[in-house]
Amino acid sequence: MNKKIKIAFTSCARYETFPNQPQWADIESANPDYLFLLGDQIYMDFGLVGKERNGTPKGYSADKFRRIMNEKYTRQWNEPHFKRLFDKMKAKNAVYGVWDDHDFAWNNALGSEVPPEIRAISRECFHHWMNCSTNLPEIYCHIDIPGARVIFLDNRYYASSSTLLGTKQFEFLAAKLEHTQQYTFICSGLTLTHGSENWSKHRSDYNRLCSLIRDKKHVVFLAGDIHHNAFSPPSAERNCYEIVASGLAVNYLGLPFSFDDRHNWGMLEFDEDELLVRLTDKHGSDDYRIDSRTWKHKKL
Repeated sequence: MNKKIKIAFTSCARYETFPNQPQWADIESANPDYLFLLGDQIYMDFGLVGKERNGTPKGYSADKFRRIMNEKYTRQWNEPHFKRLFDKMKAKNAVYGVWDDHDFAWNNALGSEVPPEIRAISRECFHHWMNCSTNLPEIYCHIDIPGARVIFLDNRYYASSSTLLGTKQFEFLAAKLEHTQQYTFICSGLTLTHGSENWSKHRSDYNRLCSLIRDKKHVVFLAGDIHHNAFSPPSAERNCYEIVASGLAVNYLGLPFSFDDRHNWGMLEFDEDELLVRLTDKHGSDDYRIDSRTWKHKKL
């Protein structure tokens, strides 16, 4: 690498609550080389009250589901700050991402519980608006960028009570973990360990993932979903850093008060010597440096 590569990453934008999203302009000003959108780009449902409360889309016909989903994508994709950044990054072929429950079907949805026609509509809409998968018709895919392999996982379409990824996707993950790049970045809608719905709650898949990366060097797991940021170092069972940037334009609990607003995003800047992590929220930022030689970090 001749220069540091900068990846902006975030998740969770709800146009219905935040029709004005200037945080995208802040990301643009940081001049990233890549933009990773890690799920809940739109919200088919949200919260415990109101006409779009959690689970509401379960009652939609396929035609209504398609219409509402496309309307939501249209509004988000035309929010001026987002549109400017997305179009700019797309012109460089530098936007990639995954989905999570609220832009897949409804809150906490598992693919096994969603009618096939609804799953098909969701995937069709994702590909139309995001247009980023290198493994069509799947959401899960990989890219190679200077110094790193990036693997994007789909933890919804094939999910059931017994698995998040399914056999075929785990085989894909195992194959793509074999490469000669210095770093591996794994991107997922769900976190590994944070929040109420995460990989560690699906113990079999969590253990399988940990086993696959146990002997790998320089693995970083990027995620969204939980409406706050998080930074977790490797542990005895998990040989990777877990970094979460979640809540670009959403409420944490759905409360109509400014203290509940979330404006969170992350920046990962790296070269062969180090990874610099900045996690930004409305109060400021937390900064970390990970030394590539020792794979130890310090807060700056």
